[in-house]
Amino acid sequence: MQPRAGWLGVHASAVFAFLYLPILVFIVYSFNGESVAGFPPHGWTTKWYRLLLNDDALWSSVWNSAGVALAAVAISLLFGLPGALALDRANFPGKTAFRRLALLPLIVPGIITGLSLLTLFATLRMHLSLFTVAIGHGTALISVAVTELSAGLQKFDR
Repeated sequence: MQPRAGWLGVHASAVFAFLYLPILVFIVYSFNGESVAGFPPHGWTTKWYRLLLNDDALWSSVWNSAGVALAAVAISLLFGLPGALALDRANFPGKTAFRRLALLPLIVPGIITGLSLLTLFATLRMHLSLFTVAIGHGTALISVAVTELSAGLQKFDR
């Protein structure tokens, strides 16, 4: 049994090296003093990181992403928690169909959901904005919220 465990460690190390060494190489080269990468790196600088952190477009994108994420979480919890509570605590006709319907966004490819929402927004003549992006992400996350919250509610005493 011991030799097999040794080979497992060798294979696991090789897989991790294959996955993470390119990332480490990029990190090392990100401190290169020249704008064109060459081997070996010439000079060490944090200039590129200073430029990145002082980029207004980057920070605008970060704050937009954070706003969309918070709105999507709020939407998914607003609709997902009552759905999970209904599935966990109530007995009603069509409970199995409701559970399957709640899982549908996980099954349907994201591109189909996105195109469907785009068609809906166009039909309603809604201006495409961060609001519509948040609605799209929120509706896609409702099924995740229902699934995760249902699993958590199963652990509570009745």
